[in-house]
Amino acid sequence: MKKKVIAVLGLGLFGSSLARTLAENGQEVIAIDREMEWVENLADHVAYAVQGDFSKYEVLKEAGVGSADVVVIASSKFENSIMTLLALQKLEVPQIIAKTRQAEYRKVLLKLGVDQVILPEADMGVRFANELTNGSVLDLIQLDNANQMVEFTAHGKWVGKTIDQVNFRQEYSLNLLAIKSQGQDEFKVDIDPNYQIQDKDTFIGLTNNQEVQQILKALDK
Repeated sequence: MKKKVIAVLGLGLFGSSLARTLAENGQEVIAIDREMEWVENLADHVAYAVQGDFSKYEVLKEAGVGSADVVVIASSKFENSIMTLLALQKLEVPQIIAKTRQAEYRKVLLKLGVDQVILPEADMGVRFANELTNGSVLDLIQLDNANQMVEFTAHGKWVGKTIDQVNFRQEYSLNLLAIKSQGQDEFKVDIDPNYQIQDKDTFIGLTNNQEVQQILKALDK
C-alpha cells in the first residue's frame, strides 16, 4: 500500500489513538494540537508533532498540512471544526474527514464540504451491538455514506461448499474482498471461486447500507 501523508488535527483520546495507529501502519502522520502535553506524548511516534491552533490557516500551512493526502479534524468543538474546515479548503486539501459527537452536525459538515463524517460513539455502539447479538460478525465498518465493510466467520451451512456455490453477491448482495483460512496470518485477496469453505474461515466483504441486513440475518440463523 502506498504511503500517505495524513494530518490529524486534535490529539485527544480519539486523535492520539488514530495518529499513533496510522504511524504504526507505516503512514506519514502530521499531528497538531493546542496542548503541548498531547503533542509531546506523540512526538516520538509520528513524523511531525506540532503545537498550535490548527483552526488557523497560517499554522496549517507552516506545518505542511497542505501537502497531506488526507486530513482528519478530530476536534471536540463543532465551531472549531468549522473554522478548521475553512482553512483546509483554502489549502485545497484533497480529502477532509471530520469527527463529531452530534448526529445533527453531520449534515452540516457534509454540506460545507467535508468528505466523510465520523461519529465514533455511535459507530462503536452499532459495532458492539452486532458483536453482542451475532457472534459470527467480527467487525462492521462504515466506509462512507453508502457502504459498509463486514468481517465475518463462515456460517455452518456454507462449510463444504465452494465460494461459487454460495454466491455471496447474488444471495447476500455482498462483494467478497478477501478470505483467511484458520491458521493463516494474512487475508488472501486473490479468491478462487472453487475454494471449498472450511469451518472458521474468515471473510471480508463490501455491501451497502440498504443491503447489509441480508448478510447479518443470514449469519444469525
